[in-house]
Amino acid sequence: MQKRVELARCLNADPKVLLPDEPVAGMTSEDRVEITTLIEDLKAKPDLTLLIVEHDVGMVMRVADTVMVLDFGGVVACGEPGQIRTDPAVISAYLGSPKEDVA
Repeated sequence: MQKRVELARCLNADPKVLLPDEPVAGMTSEDRVEITTLIEDLKAKPDLTLLIVEHDVGMVMRVADTVMVLDFGGVVACGEPGQIRTDPAVISAYLGSPKEDVA
C-alpha cells in the first residue's frame, strides 16, 4: 500500500520525469503484477518519462524500452530488452563465465 501511495503522491504533482526506485521490491506476485501494469499504463503518457531502478528482471524486461545494466557501478550494457537478454557481458556479469574443465 505504501508504494502505491508514494506513486500517487508523485503523480499528483504532474511530473515530467518519474524515477521509481525498486517499485516492486518486497511485493507479492499479485502486487508485482498490479504495479507493473500501472507502470505500463504510465508509459503511455506522452508527457511523462520513466527512469526505473529495479532488480526484478522480468518486470524490467516487460516495461522498459531501453535497459541499462550496471555491475559494480559501471555500465555493462545498454540497449533494448531483447539485446540485453543475450548480451555476453550481461550474462558473464550476472551468471558468471563458463569455466574450463581442469584435467
